[in-house]
Amino acid sequence: MDTAPTASSKPADVRGPLRLAAIDVGSNSIRLLIAERDDEGGYHVLDEEKVSPRLGHGMTETGLIAPDRLEEAIGAVERMKQIALGYGVAQVRVIATSAVREASNGGEFVQGVARLSNLAVEVIGHEDEGRLAHKSVVAAFDVRKLPFAVADIGGGSTEVVFSRGGAVEKVVGLKLGAVRVADMFGGARACEPKTFDEMRQYLKGAIEVALSGSGGKMPIKPKVLFGTGGTYSALASIQQARDGLPTDNVQGHRLSRERVNKILVRVRNALEKGESVPGLSKERTDIILPGAAIVEALMLTLKVDELVVHDRGIRDGLMLSMLEAHTNTPAGRAGRGAGTTARISLGSRAESVRRFARRCRYHEAHSEHVTQLALEIFDQLAEQLPAVAKQLSKDHPAHPLVLDPMTAMDEDGRGVLEAAGVLHDIGYLVNHNRHHKHSAYIIANSELDGYSPRERDLIANIARYHRRGHPKTSHAPYKALDNHDRKIVRRLSGILRVADGLDRTHTQVVDRVSLKIEATDGADHPNTVTFIVESGGDASTDIWGSQRKSELFSLAYGLRCAFEMA
Repeated sequence: MDTAPTASSKPADVRGPLRLAAIDVGSNSIRLLIAERDDEGGYHVLDEEKVSPRLGHGMTETGLIAPDRLEEAIGAVERMKQIALGYGVAQVRVIATSAVREASNGGEFVQGVARLSNLAVEVIGHEDEGRLAHKSVVAAFDVRKLPFAVADIGGGSTEVVFSRGGAVEKVVGLKLGAVRVADMFGGARACEPKTFDEMRQYLKGAIEVALSGSGGKMPIKPKVLFGTGGTYSALASIQQARDGLPTDNVQGHRLSRERVNKILVRVRNALEKGESVPGLSKERTDIILPGAAIVEALMLTLKVDELVVHDRGIRDGLMLSMLEAHTNTPAGRAGRGAGTTARISLGSRAESVRRFARRCRYHEAHSEHVTQLALEIFDQLAEQLPAVAKQLSKDHPAHPLVLDPMTAMDEDGRGVLEAAGVLHDIGYLVNHNRHHKHSAYIIANSELDGYSPRERDLIANIARYHRRGHPKTSHAPYKALDNHDRKIVRRLSGILRVADGLDRTHTQVVDRVSLKIEATDGADHPNTVTFIVESGGDASTDIWGSQRKSELFSLAYGLRCAFEMA
């Protein structure tokens, strides 16, 4: 008798690292995730597999999963189980969503898997689907102070989760998925102008009615939409290809509503002409338009202008749930202390930096506090600099901020600064005296998950210049950068130095810092940024430390630095 672990089996008592397998049976594809628990309570991926039997194809007309697709799917689950057993997993858990849930013969799939693989398939509803996707987002992004929505677009359904501060307020299930809508509007014919317009109008109306409910009002007004599912990853990949960027990492990619609309129209035009779309996989060609039209309608109805792509989702949420069952502790992102004000780690790759920092035995309290202060400074600069540059342009047209106010002050720069802040002191692992140089060397020769080689070099240089000498072209790693990236290093290193000085005592006595930038014509102090320090204790030594380290900031931004207590 097959004694393989089943979905209903109790957590096994295993020796060595815990390994688990999650299988997600969707309307478009079946995916396997095999993972090993790490020392931080999360996991790292050992293997993944995907097949696309498209169980939901044709169900709009027949209400049945086609027999050949049913057989293919049952065999796929068995193969995935065998792959998982090869890794010595303690448990295999299988969930099925829209297609199996709605098909008249969905029970045949459940029974077939049980006979062939001795695995119990859990057929979950909209509520559970949405909550798993939400769990994945909350584990990857800091959303504690954010009203937001998560929309998971599958092949047969879309689950929209309204959340405030990481707590679910409502889950709405829509019988609208990429495969289902493709079937409704003739598959490849969706690119024809008339059909395309009909599809968009239908989705806008249907989604508005579903999300507003009988009262005509949504439970919250989200500020951002987190998108999980292959449609979002495809949109990000298409945009990255158009921008000449690598398409192998879409996690945390941001798209505005306008950008989504442009991608949708551009892809429709290309498909109507029979042209390929760079960044789009062939297997998604016939369902990208329905999926993208769903995204467009969601953003319009939710009135959000920012979409953040999350390349995990239901499988990740399922894996996190399995880890919690085995450890009785929440899995995912480590909690932050109370009272923080800056937005930390919008993107799971930032957590990979922290795992690396822990392996280097970093001084967590100091490094995280410095990072927090650095991001507070960054966010206020990014908000205030355009207006300051405009004011300066009248009397100081050659001022650095007039010529180039926003170099480094975008989301990419913010992410690089965060990573550098977390890692700036890891050189202590070698010794204290030259730890800034050791930090740079360790970072430059590491593999930081989710960061490109260019970003890694930026992070290394920024960490290198958090103390001692300023950036110079006589320093080979800095010289290797182009002029644009050198300016990024100077600006972000300047911020990091000020923040590092504000914790000179390593006691985290400075609670927060706010900025006031004044553009004046005085000969002695032509333009000043005042760092207003809030503290419940004696922060005089920390302010002194920051003053001593503020010269690079002044040079990089063309602003005199002043400090005062709130």
